[in-house]
Amino acid sequence: LIRSRQAPGDTPFDLAAIPEDDADTYRMLGEGKATCVFQFESPGMRGLLTRARPQRIQDLMALTSLYRPGPMQFMDQFIEAKAGRRPVQYPLPELREVLEETYGVIIYQEQVMKIAQLVAGYSLGQADILRRAMGKKKTAEMAQQRERFISGAAEKGHRKRVAEDLFDMLAPFAEYGFAKPHAAAYSILSLQTAYLKAHYPAEFMAANLTNEMADTDKLADYIGEARDMGLEVLPPDVNRSTGDFSVVDGRIVFGLQGIKNVGTGAVAEIVAQREEAGPYASFTEFLERVELGQVNRKVLETLVQVGAFDGLVADQDRATLTGNLERVLEQVSADKESRRYGQQSLFGEDAGELPSYALEVQASGGATGFGRGRAEVELVEGDGGTMLQYLVKGAVGGKLSQIGARLIHAATRKVADDFFTAFVQRWAVDAKT
Repeated sequence: LIRSRQAPGDTPFDLAAIPEDDADTYRMLGEGKATCVFQFESPGMRGLLTRARPQRIQDLMALTSLYRPGPMQFMDQFIEAKAGRRPVQYPLPELREVLEETYGVIIYQEQVMKIAQLVAGYSLGQADILRRAMGKKKTAEMAQQRERFISGAAEKGHRKRVAEDLFDMLAPFAEYGFAKPHAAAYSILSLQTAYLKAHYPAEFMAANLTNEMADTDKLADYIGEARDMGLEVLPPDVNRSTGDFSVVDGRIVFGLQGIKNVGTGAVAEIVAQREEAGPYASFTEFLERVELGQVNRKVLETLVQVGAFDGLVADQDRATLTGNLERVLEQVSADKESRRYGQQSLFGEDAGELPSYALEVQASGGATGFGRGRAEVELVEGDGGTMLQYLVKGAVGGKLSQIGARLIHAATRKVADDFFTAFVQRWAVDAKT
């Protein structure tokens, strides 16, 4: 979506190249506007963002890791120390190099391992064994590690009570804490999604809406979020919508696949016909162009109800389209079948021309026919002659064409043509009388 809006010759957008210190991104996060942002969209995390006001990716890593059982009890300490409202405190002075980036709070498993190395003389391999022992919570193994840690700390000149307190502090972090690479990977995704929301809001929300098409509750929430962001979400439209949610002139266009009862086959047919022959000019022209086996009556009813044809029929309402759908659909289907077998239309129209169909207005006494062919717009109200013309070209014409098409299946073309011609001539005489 983003690349599609770029001008030819522009450097293609590269998500991996976004800056890690973008002020607009962190400002948005600090305001708690993190719906759809990876790892931070829950109410609890959004509240945490407003309190912590992250300013760098390391802050995002810490918040992701602290929002878990165990380390969560030190959340306030981290936030207060980061904001400068309380001094940063370290269990031991030599641990400053390990804990400075997290404001004195032990967050990562790697910090547990590094502390064991500095305080108790563990090797890197021994420190990893300690981390795993703490995670497994095996009593006998933990007792051995505790003894090993305290004795190692004593050898480095630390008092027993200090070593005991420090070991007891490390245990819950090793059990629940994140591995730092894990936190970094999560936070890169968080920063990327936040950057997209801050700088490409319409494209970002359109992509998220597409991703949540199957979840109606989340879809409604995300549409609300888009509107809260000041984005306009346009209704589905057969001349604008694709299968997915898209962006046109900075506005989000509802994706056709987000409509219940409209399947992927119908969507593909609608979009393919539009791309091949251009925008649809009218409701009936739409019916003429699409394959009605794919875009069936149920699909059409749904598209009418959601307003997908509103842009084609400004002079009609949805009730009129719904009320006329069955009849017009029968006419169009019959005319398509006739043309498929080379049958000339009832009134001598060429096979390449599209006939005109009439719609009966449901709320008033008149009717407005519209389509593409020899008569673009045909008002059907007034004297009997005009009404008769409407009936012949519209309602009755379609039914007669259907009769003729069926006869072709049962007999030779010449027999069918002769019968159909005679039938029409006789019907026209009867209609005049």
